[in-house]
Amino acid sequence: MRQAAQRATVTAFAGFEEHYVWLGRLAYIICGDLHVAKDLVQETLLRAADRGIDLADPGAPAYMRTIMVNLWRRRLRRIALEARSLTRIGKTRMASEFESQIGDRDEVWRALSRLPRERRICLVLRYYQDLPEAQIARELGRPIGTVKSHISRGLAQLAVELGVDSER
Repeated sequence: MRQAAQRATVTAFAGFEEHYVWLGRLAYIICGDLHVAKDLVQETLLRAADRGIDLADPGAPAYMRTIMVNLWRRRLRRIALEARSLTRIGKTRMASEFESQIGDRDEVWRALSRLPRERRICLVLRYYQDLPEAQIARELGRPIGTVKSHISRGLAQLAVELGVDSER
């Protein structure tokens, strides 16, 4: 029984990589955003698996294309609905605001990448992963004072690189 289930799983996923590649290309062409494209591919493959689609079946690509296009259409409808709702309640944002936020975020990541490795790791664990300093110290095998020092110096260096007044 167990071997039959394993064979069924192997058969169901035969050609997975091939499908993943062409689905990824299609998704990127449809939406123009790498991250959204990856989400579309994953959701498409999950839905195909939920429906028991055999990836080796010659009709599988057409079925998966349909799933992906429908997912994209649903996403566009949701975005349009959210935009209309925000407009109705008067909380619209200009596209330039979003672009500036993205630019600011990119600038922070570039500055972060220029930090020494230990400082960067400590800052990412502290502020991106939201870990307490004691846990960071345990995970890195460093004294807590060293972790605090890396965080403090890393923040000061980021402030200088970003041209931010570091005084609070």
